[in-house]
Amino acid sequence: MNANLYPSFSVLIVDDEELVLETIGDMLRSSGITHLVQTTDGSGILDLVQEKHIGVILLDLTMPVISGKELLPLVKTEYPEIPVIIVTGDTDISTAVDCIKTGAFDYLVKPVKKSDLTASVKRAIEIQELKQENLSLKKHLFTQELDHPEAFSSIITRNETMRSMLMYVESVSLSGKTVLITGETGTGKELIAQAIHKVSGVKCDFIAVNVAGFEDSMFADTLFGHTRGSYTGAEQAREGLIEKARGGTLFLDEIGDLSQLSQVKLLRLLETFDYLPVGSDVPKRS
Repeated sequence: MNANLYPSFSVLIVDDEELVLETIGDMLRSSGITHLVQTTDGSGILDLVQEKHIGVILLDLTMPVISGKELLPLVKTEYPEIPVIIVTGDTDISTAVDCIKTGAFDYLVKPVKKSDLTASVKRAIEIQELKQENLSLKKHLFTQELDHPEAFSSIITRNETMRSMLMYVESVSLSGKTVLITGETGTGKELIAQAIHKVSGVKCDFIAVNVAGFEDSMFADTLFGHTRGSYTGAEQAREGLIEKARGGTLFLDEIGDLSQLSQVKLLRLLETFDYLPVGSDVPKRS
């Protein structure tokens, strides 16, 4: 998995107009969906699905050579597990109904709003990630073996319940989602976080920080960084831990002890991937 791309599989955009491809691509990338494959040639979809590990398809209906109406049943026959989102200028209700009956995941009419587009694609991604997680769990259920035992070498156990948990950890590690790890002090939360980091395949560093004693201002400065002159003594801009952990994993320990204000700031980051360095009014994205 490329550490700089989300999701772990590709999102395929099919439209015969280059401008539409660029517009949709820009909308998705600005929302954090960066693992994209774009094509104006609808006839090559089935080959691309095999070659590029496609997990979601955005499909125009009106195209030369072969239309989206013809492609939709072909894709759903060969790859019924892949969500296909129709993005078209066709406003005919009967066409929309036919597409949904054929198996389309959603039907969006151009010019599509960014909020509608990203919401639909993110839902499709979440469903695909859940399917992958379930397949991995079923595999572990039958084999009772870890695919990456070296990632768990620091966790020593013969307990069957513990081994089942490690198999679950391995299954969720490739999703790219935020993971909440709970447990009493000393139960190995950071070891689990390190194992997730190793299995995930991300190439950059694992950064851990205990945030239990942070005041609101210290939390924001440590996590988000600050701009030059943002407060007395801030003579130079400073990268926060989010920036330093880019392409890797950031483990925040004891988040339950943060103040409510700091937890609200953290929640915004987790929901939108946006954050504001102290003293800046220009949001950054992680």
